[in-house]
Amino acid sequence: MQGMVLNQTLDQRELLIYLPPTYKTSECRYPVAYVHDRGDVFDPEGHDTLLQLESMFQRGELPEVILVGIAPMERNDEYTPWFAPKLSEARGYGDFGGQGEAYLQFIVEVCKPNMDQEFRTDRRREATGLIGKSLGGLISMYGACLYPNVFGSIGSISGSYWYEGFVEFMVEQPIHHPAQRIYMDVGTLEGGNKDTIQKYMVPRTRTLHAILRAKGYGEDRLQFVIDEGADHARLSFVKRFPSALKWMFGGHDHSLSSEEKVSIPRTTRWTIPSQDGQSAYQIFVYVPHEPPPSSGYPVIYHVDGNSVFGTMVEAMRLQSRRPEATGIEPAVIVGIGYETEEPFHPSRFYDLSLPTPAEELPKSRDGKPWPELGGAAVFQQFIEQKVKPLVEGNYPIDTRKQTLFGHSFGGLFVLHTLFTRSDMFTAYVAGSPSIHWAKRLLLEAEQQFAIALAQHPRQVKLLIGIGEQETGHNMLDNAKELAERLSALREDGLQVACNAFEGEDHTSVLPILISRAIRFAKA
Repeated sequence: MQGMVLNQTLDQRELLIYLPPTYKTSECRYPVAYVHDRGDVFDPEGHDTLLQLESMFQRGELPEVILVGIAPMERNDEYTPWFAPKLSEARGYGDFGGQGEAYLQFIVEVCKPNMDQEFRTDRRREATGLIGKSLGGLISMYGACLYPNVFGSIGSISGSYWYEGFVEFMVEQPIHHPAQRIYMDVGTLEGGNKDTIQKYMVPRTRTLHAILRAKGYGEDRLQFVIDEGADHARLSFVKRFPSALKWMFGGHDHSLSSEEKVSIPRTTRWTIPSQDGQSAYQIFVYVPHEPPPSSGYPVIYHVDGNSVFGTMVEAMRLQSRRPEATGIEPAVIVGIGYETEEPFHPSRFYDLSLPTPAEELPKSRDGKPWPELGGAAVFQQFIEQKVKPLVEGNYPIDTRKQTLFGHSFGGLFVLHTLFTRSDMFTAYVAGSPSIHWAKRLLLEAEQQFAIALAQHPRQVKLLIGIGEQETGHNMLDNAKELAERLSALREDGLQVACNAFEGEDHTSVLPILISRAIRFAKA
């Protein structure tokens, strides 16, 4: 065996991690399979599965893959989607606790970000798999439903689809993801000697396969293997594990071109599911080369992460090289973006906007209705409850030095956050804010903010930046008037700066505003 096997502990869970043969000598990133039951189906202490996999690597049948075996705390609880009573009193089995959602959340929000940070993983959805056997196969299929934008492939070896209500649950589920690949299998003898609902193991698995086919999973995305003469035993699971991985990852080209190897130094990318689990966000993170201060790094969060993350990181890298001369201390940069290669994604309309009545909106250029709006409060909650805990859990952060940056719609979102959740950050940078999209609602929020700040003064600062050529929709005048009104709150702790940049328009203003924002965050 040429690969490397590591034993680690994460949040008191044992992990068995396998790194493939070329990991030590290459700079490539590798697809990852998260394996339940601490990876007992590939543990070299019990069998030669890894030797088989490495032979498949050499023959080109399977791309080299990282395996992460995750040990359960309470298997019957964590591998089941909802509570169900024990099957039998005879063998001392307990009830099924139905804590599967929390267990999957651990994998997605704790384990995967940790692996992505510590190892050269391919973080893309299509390069991330979830696989297990028996109840582990059941919870893998449940993970396909809850996190379709995280797990691009699912392996369910002898999945326990006899579980009460699961087949019925799957009938109600939509197609998980148009490109998701699923492997499932069952031995013909499984459940044959049972006198509980486990005796329906084979027919229930066949039924679930038929359900998935009816929902549009063709042979290119769904493989169903019936293992003739196989029972529900570990040796059968181990035997089929390599074939399952081959189906999960063998259908994609995971090789990296030279262009894909180019990246901004000290940056990583995470995938975090939305609050409802039906979509996902790309979170881009830059960590300075310099060691953190004893209090932790300052941090700048910015929305529209796909568009300005690189610009902000390079500005930070250059200006913080000599902090004694520039006054800029190294800071963590966190870009909150979407699953797209484009600068912007349609979802930003909802995430960054206020629930403005249609009659108060500006007219669209083509006369068509605007997309759904009004998700700013939900997006604030996502940042506070999902993004910030992950960042603070993985990097030393000084929570007294947190900045929020946004431009255009993002500038509107920054102002709304300042007025409604000023405790989330200590500094706010609103670039070219689209005040005209929600002028009345924003004014109402501003008035409530002024009252609250007068009653409970606190130190917070705001930079409004805009190009002098941004005269359409009264954007320049709206920004200046807002800054003038807010300047009256200085005695209550609000510091306001407003810069109108000469010769700049709505797009060209971004680089100079980013440079100014980095200095403002430090000031």
